Amino acid sequence: MITKRPEPNEIFTPRNPEVNRDMYVSRPDLERKLRRAVNGTQHIIVFGDSGSGKTWLYKEHFGANSISFRTVDLSIALTEGVSSALLKALPKKEWRPVRRKVSGDAGVDIYVARVGASGTVEYEHTEVLPLDALLSDLSSQSDGSRFIVFDNFEQISTRPDLLKEIASLIIRLDNTDFASYGVRFLFVGVVADMKELIAHYDQAGTVANRVTEIPEVERLSVSEAEKLVRRGLFDKLRIDAVIDESRLVRRVLFMTDRNAQQLHELCYQIACDAEEHGWKLAEDGLERAERDWVDTSLSHYCAQIESRMNKRETKIQRRNQVLFCLGSSDKESIRANDIDAMIREHFPSTAAAAQLGIDQILAWLADGRNPILIRNPNENSYRLSHPKLKLAIRVGLQQLAPDDPRDSEEENSFLDSLLAALEQAPKMDG
Repeated sequence: MITKRPEPNEIFTPRNPEVNRDMYVSRPDLERKLRRAVNGTQHIIVFGDSGSGKTWLYKEHFGANSISFRTVDLSIALTEGVSSALLKALPKKEWRPVRRKVSGDAGVDIYVARVGASGTVEYEHTEVLPLDALLSDLSSQSDGSRFIVFDNFEQISTRPDLLKEIASLIIRLDNTDFASYGVRFLFVGVVADMKELIAHYDQAGTVANRVTEIPEVERLSVSEAEKLVRRGLFDKLRIDAVIDESRLVRRVLFMTDRNAQQLHELCYQIACDAEEHGWKLAEDGLERAERDWVDTSLSHYCAQIESRMNKRETKIQRRNQVLFCLGSSDKESIRANDIDAMIREHFPSTAAAAQLGIDQILAWLADGRNPILIRNPNENSYRLSHPKLKLAIRVGLQQLAPDDPRDSEEENSFLDSLLAALEQAPKMDG
């Protein structure tokens, strides 16, 4: 019996905060580490690049094990303070309307207490402190583990006042009265040194001993990413690919760098194009889908890359070579000597000098209003300021090749083919 074919937005859900169980790809090692941390007694840190799957990881575990939680959006704390962020994490049923704002006849806003007046209802909580209210709310949810999830931690990573306040909350939960609630904190963000940032503002030194972190939630492995693509495009949507499926999967994995969110984004565009053409996917459909993906997801980052490239008339395109290496490298941490070695390997005709000036170029890429790189704390290395920048570079690399080297049966890697093509056409200006 053939079941009804689902819609593309039912399968690929890149912006959905809730876990799509049909498309959730198990990550056994991370899930095991998270399970042990949840079963422990410490607060927990989950970190990784944007779109790597942090939220789905902990929500899948919480849902499967009936763990209650409330999410505190720290982007709210950035502008309104931690107390306001805690307050807004409460369900609306815990709030009570205290006044109603309406517009007067003269256009002046006035406040009235009249029931049924039209306008925008403003809410205010009772005098209970926000943290106390959250603890009380969670304690009534279940008998198991309970968590307050502090999301978007990177938003406050440069705000000492807010970090100090978070540290004080952790210390406060050491109190016997608060410990009786059985509530712990889960911190989620892209910052790798959350524990050190918080502990820096703890004079008593208790924070570091109360917080544990699981390994970084990185991009999906090749097998995990391939499973997601094949399950969605071919198993669930039953797309008829008129191009080689293996080559299509390799191309999607390379272009998205196996970032979970971007895999969903690109596959959604591929699925939409296939739906518009009778659920068939040809080469031109894949190209249209990639262009739509770039327009909707990467245009800002492509412009950011282009602004840092060499001018066309520059004799030695050293910046472009460095950008190429940043896009093709699989390393999360970027060091000058690694980039130097890659340039000497792939651009030997322009790398005869003893010093290539890589240090200065990396420092320049980390400077300015829209930096490509961010310097890692406590070590002489960098990381991309956003994972989409690597994808934007790879889009440029794909456009670079004069013909499509991926058709060669001897070349299993799209990246290897591009590297070979680059030696013949080293300019990224295209």
